[in-house]
Amino acid sequence: MADISINNNTETVNRQITQFLENGGKHELAFQEIFNCSASCGGSEFTKAVFRMPYFGIFERQKSDPREPWMSTLCRTKDIFDYNILSKLVDDPDFDDEVKLTYADLKKFIEDKTQHEACLQKLRQSLTSEGVLTETDVAYALAVHVYAPLSNKQTSCILNSHTKGFPMSCPGGCGRSVTKGTTGIGAVQTWHGYADVITNNAVPVKFFFDEPYDLNTDEELQEKNDSKDSLDSFPETRLGFYQSEDPISEILALTITNSFAQVNRDSSLKNGLIPSIACSMEDVMLFCYDSESDLLACVPEHFRLWSRTNTQQFDLASIVRIWLYMNFRTFMLPSVSDRFLIEKSNFHKIAPLRHYKHYTKCGVNEFRSKDNRPRVRGTRSPRKRKLSSDEESC
Repeated sequence: MADISINNNTETVNRQITQFLENGGKHELAFQEIFNCSASCGGSEFTKAVFRMPYFGIFERQKSDPREPWMSTLCRTKDIFDYNILSKLVDDPDFDDEVKLTYADLKKFIEDKTQHEACLQKLRQSLTSEGVLTETDVAYALAVHVYAPLSNKQTSCILNSHTKGFPMSCPGGCGRSVTKGTTGIGAVQTWHGYADVITNNAVPVKFFFDEPYDLNTDEELQEKNDSKDSLDSFPETRLGFYQSEDPISEILALTITNSFAQVNRDSSLKNGLIPSIACSMEDVMLFCYDSESDLLACVPEHFRLWSRTNTQQFDLASIVRIWLYMNFRTFMLPSVSDRFLIEKSNFHKIAPLRHYKHYTKCGVNEFRSKDNRPRVRGTRSPRKRKLSSDEESC
């Protein structure tokens, strides 16, 4: 019976990866341009970040804005992920030791998914009762049942130890827990703050109590461009981006700062998109930034954590997608900037770049300047003029 279960799990995983490979012609990432942002004002917390860009919706044009139409380059799935590795993985998971371990994480998740679903379903029902669940309850439960199981060896998931109010174990009653630790990213000279969770020592996760807004482009236009008849030429697959009112500036600032911090720690991550995740109990959003090439991207629509046909079960395509981005070192190709012409995000022009390249770090326990006293320009004591020998004699 055990062998049958293992074979079924393997078949399920391989089927989902195969379906992902078959969708290689669909658009995966939309690259964004920043008109202006608060990074130009110096260091601040992620929660205070402000952006001006079409991604968030611009309702009154300013003179400083570029000429319309504002466009976003769309990149296909096959241009983001290494299809060679994924194809080999389906044929023989043992072909590479690192890939084998990563594959085992996903297979273990599929094996335990009924338990994960049952516990989260209790909490989903509780969300309809006002005051029953807190934001920290939702964050803890998602960490326990989605991000910890999908992380390397189910252990590379760290919950922010600075957040107060986290339960001792999953609020769903399963008894599972997540390790708490340091999730600080950035520096006092730059954007900085704490991710709710850090997975695989590189990918930050921000949890939302309410559903994040949908950034999807017009569905008919999206389907047309994802069809078999759509243009294969990458530079020509451009769509005007729809406007949205409710910005997620915090996760965007986190994404950009984390990319610099990860490269500062591991230079091998240069010239590559480094992802971050925004998640509620219902939906997931993905963002990426390449700090070397100044490319900012997002998956242009959020995707559901739960199946549309059976809302009691995970959408396994979404689970595989999260797993792939969490393991970007293994499955994502080097930066698309080496292969395609894509507009820069302009962050390098706006922000004090030297600060981001030299000061940003991961695993920061506390953000505090060496001198906490307020500093005001022009308050230095005047220097004494050096007297001449004649003046001294007087």
